[in-house]
Amino acid sequence: MKATPSGRTVRLCALAAAAVFVAYRLLLRPRHLRWGASNDETERSMPGDELIEEPDMISTRAISIEAPPDRVWPWVAQIGRDRGGFYSYDWIENPFGLDIHSADRVVAEYQSPEAGERIALAPDGSGPDVELVEKDRLLVLREPGGGWTWTFMLEPSGDCTRLLVRNRWSNAGRPFFFRLFTTLIDPAVFVMERKTLRGIRERAEGVG
Repeated sequence: MKATPSGRTVRLCALAAAAVFVAYRLLLRPRHLRWGASNDETERSMPGDELIEEPDMISTRAISIEAPPDRVWPWVAQIGRDRGGFYSYDWIENPFGLDIHSADRVVAEYQSPEAGERIALAPDGSGPDVELVEKDRLLVLREPGGGWTWTFMLEPSGDCTRLLVRNRWSNAGRPFFFRLFTTLIDPAVFVMERKTLRGIRERAEGVG
């Protein structure tokens, strides 16, 4: 006869899961939301912030790249599922049917994103639209309906570049279970975006 977990075991597992979740929210998440960014970078405004005036979540992540902005920009310009990919863990994304393949070369046809252009995240073509673009400096993507913005900003620092990536997210009008889902996958989002930053750095620096 197959053993089944007792009510006490189930409760203990539920309490342990809740404790891990609370610990993450209190201890790790604040660091994840500002990975690599200085106090000034997290606190100052960036282009595109005005598109979501009262966000429920803000993350600002940053990385230093030993290359000038005009060598970093081509990798940012071609970001997207059916473009240059996301330079993250394709092997994690693709079992979910996303069919993402991160490029290791600059693709000329994807170097001129334009305002209003859709940047697909999934095979059905869903994803944010280009809201603002400034060559070698800025790319702001915005979810249709305005609930999420994803901003890439390049700042020169001597012969190097600071690449800042900001997410602003609003839960207004979203179903409860969708909000719960996005909360639960928050750690995975951090891991994937950190890899995106590192992937851009590796390619811009010509390493790997």
